[in-house]
Amino acid sequence: MENYKGNLYRLVIVNSTWLVRGMFNFIYPVFDGFTRQKILMTGDADSSDYKKDIVAKYFNVSKLEKKYGGTMADITTGNFFPPKI
Repeated sequence: MENYKGNLYRLVIVNSTWLVRGMFNFIYPVFDGFTRQKILMTGDADSSDYKKDIVAKYFNVSKLEKKYGGTMADITTGNFFPPKI
């Protein structure tokens, strides 16, 4: 991990399932401390730690949809990816 440390600025994983969190906890010790500080994971976008710690600290709330803790209206129509099947 000595090479290319600066490529990842911040990784925020939101609404992760228990399986993803379990796999992440399994491989988390492999990362060095510098990389661990850059990774944030939360299981639910409605949790209080997500809204007050992650959103307020790292994001502009006016640019986030309400479903992610921001103030912008949720995108529900138009040609938006991923398509609803």
